Amino acid sequence: MAKKLYHLPLQQIKNFEASNKSAICSLVSDNKKLEYYKRIGKSYYILAIQNSILILNIQKDINYALKLLNFFESQKFVEELMELVELKSICKAKREYLYILLYLLKRDKEELFDNFLHQLFMHYSLSLRDTPKQDAKTIAKELAKLKNITLKESFRDDKAKTYFRLLLDGKVVIEKEGKFIKKLRKEAYRELLDLKLL
Repeated sequence: MAKKLYHLPLQQIKNFEASNKSAICSLVSDNKKLEYYKRIGKSYYILAIQNSILILNIQKDINYALKLLNFFESQKFVEELMELVELKSICKAKREYLYILLYLLKRDKEELFDNFLHQLFMHYSLSLRDTPKQDAKTIAKELAKLKNITLKESFRDDKAKTYFRLLLDGKVVIEKEGKFIKKLRKEAYRELLDLKLL
């Protein structure tokens, strides 16, 4: 997992953890409460993954959607997420404590919960190599929106060629020329994501 994800509201998450440390520790010290709330927190987490899959229109490729579910539910990813939010410093945190944190976050700061997980899933779904090409435009637009970047496209035709451009905040970042606008558009958005310009 990348160490520095500046677009994620990590400081807000850490502040929430600090102000809820006693609530987290009290829930994990009671076995019945731990079992109940970790399962609720995990269900919120899985629903957040599904929500991101729907927003990105990835559910059309069921193999890729399952790959994302497996990746985000894996022990390795959950442990790295705990490290990212520095949860391991609280109550000698174990894997299930992340779900307790997510339960409390969803209950008390739903907007922060949704924003944090959606941006996290967006970031890592792009890093998996077989992102469907047809989703490149959707993903690029969602990333631009999350980062408050204006993404525009322009094109023109002359008798010999078609020209297509992508602009970020008014600056041309991708230029393509060819015969078919549909093909140029797909290639341009894919290149935008491959070059990590968003």
